[in-house]
Amino acid sequence: MIKKILVLFSGSGTNLENLIHTFKNSKEISVAHALTNNKEAEGIHVALKNGVPCTIISSKDHTKKEYEALLLEKLHHLEYDLIVLAGYMKLVSQKFLQTAKSKVINIHPSLLPRHKGLYAIKRSFEDECTQGGVTIHFVNDKMDDGEIILQQSIQKQGLDFTAYLDEIKKVEFTLLPRAIMQTLELE
Repeated sequence: MIKKILVLFSGSGTNLENLIHTFKNSKEISVAHALTNNKEAEGIHVALKNGVPCTIISSKDHTKKEYEALLLEKLHHLEYDLIVLAGYMKLVSQKFLQTAKSKVINIHPSLLPRHKGLYAIKRSFEDECTQGGVTIHFVNDKMDDGEIILQQSIQKQGLDFTAYLDEIKKVEFTLLPRAIMQTLELE
């Protein structure tokens, strides 16, 4: 039986698109649904042009409590085996985690526990460490705090910010599908 993933995003949807293409012909995994909190997210077009249903629940058009109620209601009606936060710029609550019918994982563009939260790529690039990188972790109710599934480092030496960003994306595109397969025990 094909495992279904639900991808939550807030922006461009580059990781969503990568997952759609990576698992397009898979007999084990499919991107079954996408959901965004941003009605202007470019990722909406990514989902739709690839035939993936996409739900838009604008966090700007609702109070925090209303938004969460709508999100939890949608989760209740969807079928999925894993929730993937891929550029989803909202903290999830304990109630979200209790309502989820599966594990929840997140991709973060730094070597956690360094640079939790927003602007992680910029902060990682500008710090004194010689390496940056990408972390995939289980989600709990604290920001970027859950158990690490996979991590991969990048040497920063000789890279400007644009080149560093490109390297981060390359690592994200290989690491996230691996983490999904590992979490779903398909590896």
